[in-house]
Order: sequence, then C-alpha cells, then structure tokens
Amino acid sequence: MAQFRYRALNEEGDPVEGTMEAASAYRATQKLQERGLTVNTVDAVHVAGPGLLRSSTRLSWEELNLFAQELEAVTRSGLPLGPALKALAAESPRPRLRAVLNDLHHRLERGESLEEAMAGVEGRVPRLLTSLVRAGEQGGNLPGILQLLSGYTDRMVRLKYSLRITLAYPVITLVMAAVITGGLLYFVVPTFAEIFREFGADLPAPTKLLVGLSALFRDSAGGLLSGVAVFVVLMTGVILLARRLETGRQWLDALQLRLPGSGRVYYLVAVTRFCRTLAVLLASGTPIIEALELAGAASGSPALERAVSQAALQIADGESITDALRNTGFFGYDLCWLVGAAERRGQVEEAFDHTADKYEREIAVQESTLGAMASPLSVVAIGLVVGFIVFSLYLPIFTLGDSISGT
Repeated sequence: MAQFRYRALNEEGDPVEGTMEAASAYRATQKLQERGLTVNTVDAVHVAGPGLLRSSTRLSWEELNLFAQELEAVTRSGLPLGPALKALAAESPRPRLRAVLNDLHHRLERGESLEEAMAGVEGRVPRLLTSLVRAGEQGGNLPGILQLLSGYTDRMVRLKYSLRITLAYPVITLVMAAVITGGLLYFVVPTFAEIFREFGADLPAPTKLLVGLSALFRDSAGGLLSGVAVFVVLMTGVILLARRLETGRQWLDALQLRLPGSGRVYYLVAVTRFCRTLAVLLASGTPIIEALELAGAASGSPALERAVSQAALQIADGESITDALRNTGFFGYDLCWLVGAAERRGQVEEAFDHTADKYEREIAVQESTLGAMASPLSVVAIGLVVGFIVFSLYLPIFTLGDSISGT
C-alpha cells in the first residue's frame, strides 16, 4: 500500500487535507468520494529512501532487465519456478538481484502465487512489474507478458545510457580543460615569470594578469584543491539527499527540464518512458487508471507524474484520454493528436508505442546534434584558454627585445 496526500472539500465546502494509504491514487480518490468529499488533488507521498551512506535495495534498470529475461526463460521452459529461481540466485553475481530471487524462491516455497510473491518484494521492484505478472497469470500468457517486459526494460536501459552519453562529453571536456589550465599555471607560467623578472622590463597587462593568477594558484593550490573537493562532496551529498525527498526530487526535475540543450533530451526520455510503459501495461490488459499511475511513476519525472495523476482523475470522471492529457499542459500537440486519432479507432496502446518509437528517434537526433555542437565548442573553449596563456607568455618577448637593445 502506498501513501497519498490529498486535498478536498467537505459537504460544507470547507477545505480538508491529510494523508491516507491506498493501492493507487484512483483508489484513494474513490475512498475519499465515499466519505462525501469533493477531491481536488491526490498526490503520492514518496517515502524517503535509505540514508546517504546506505545503498538502495531497489533493483536498477540493468538488474530489472536481467531479471525479466531470466524469469521469461524459466516460464517458457516449463521448469518448476521455485527451484529455478533458487538456482538463478545462486549463480547471480549481483547482490541485490540475488536477494530478490532468494526472497521470491522462499515465498513460492511457502505456497504463495507468483503475483503474491512479487507483491512481497514490491519495495525492491517497480509496482508495474507486479501488475504485469498479475495480468499475465490471469490471462494465461505469462511468458508473453514477460517477453514484453524484457523488451521494455531493455529499451529503458538504452534510454538511461543515452541521457548519460549526452552529458558525458561536455563534463569530460570541462574537466580536461581545468586540468590543462591548472598545469600551465602551476608549472609553465612561473618559469616564464622568472625570466621576465631577470630582465626587469615592464610587462604587458595580459602577462601581468596571467603571472598574478599563476602566483595566486601556486600559493593557494592546496587550499583551492581542498575547497573544490569539499564543494564536490557537499554537492554530491545535497543531490543524494534531494533525490530521497519529494521536494528535492521536484526541484531537481524542474532544473533538469530547464537545462539548455539537455533539458529537451531529459523531457523526451521521461515522456518516452511513460509512453513505452503505458503501451506495455495496456497491452497486458491493465486498467487504464492503474496503467497511467504506474507509467507516470516509471517515467522518473515528478512533473510528468503529477500531470498524469491529474489526467487520471479527469479520466475517472469521464474525460477522454486525449483531452485529459492535453489539459495537463505537459504533453505536446503531436502526442495528443496521435492518441486522439488512435482513441477513436480503439488502438490506444499502439499509439503510445508508436509515439515512444518517434521520441526515441528524436532523442537520437538530439544526441547527435548536441554531440556535433559540443565537440567544436569544447575545442574552441579550450583553444581560447590555452591561446590566451600562450599569447600572454610570448607577448613580452617583443617588448623585452626593445629593452635589451636600449630603445
């Protein structure tokens, strides 16, 4: 059961707010309406994760992909599920995945169904996994559903790495530029500065600036490096803490959505995750309200999750999927148009799947564009810094020649 924070109006029109447990936001809304309340908002309360120094027990996308592939292979082979999971756990090199497999094995040995066993490890695997297993067992097509899940997790892993690759090049370039600049200031510039002092000539302004920066850097190199290290550690701690708090997650999400260049990629990745997850859930027969909530949570974006929760409430009140998504203002015109056309044909899951394919292609284009722009811009930036240093070092040579000749 998840925790939800709600805001509503009672029969007298007075505002009421609080928290409650429910299986989903839709179930929470139903319970509140049964009390005679008019519901305004229902938002999931994300429970804080482990402390900063404790590792999370939640499976990563890579581990979920491996888990889905192994579970699909076992169900297709017709082998007893409990012993097969025990054998997979014994061979797994990943501690978190091994713990989940062992837990599932013990629960199945106690006589629980696979759906009940999956519900027991829900804190370590996404809720959508439990929903898909339930749909597969009820429909008698568990291997087919797990095949969908395997393909889905594989795409999520690729999306995860695509976002990392987009950000990796600029970060590496900045680090290398800082290292090169620091090396020049610490080792090269002082040698030239000593030569300049021996001649006693007045130095040009750029050279004076460079020599001053070099002296400052050499005198306080230890303090600067310590300060940078402390800053990096503090920022890492702040980011880790923010990811475990709802307010922090929303702040980081808003920041990532607004970053120049990569913000568009982040948005596309979140919407693609949502569309792909929703398509898989709908294809498995999951009810639309539950599918929307699970897909919103799988997107990784609190802003998208809030928008989907608003849309789910509107759909529960009789609004069409297209209008509900459009009313949130989060989703683009193309997505809403495609879903609207598919909704009239009764092919909503195909529309979301095609939209995910379309956005994946756009992500690839955005990555190529950012990569093509980042490479020359980074080279130009490093060239300007190094060029300024070289220019400042060699500029006094011309004035020193005049001093030596006495003119």
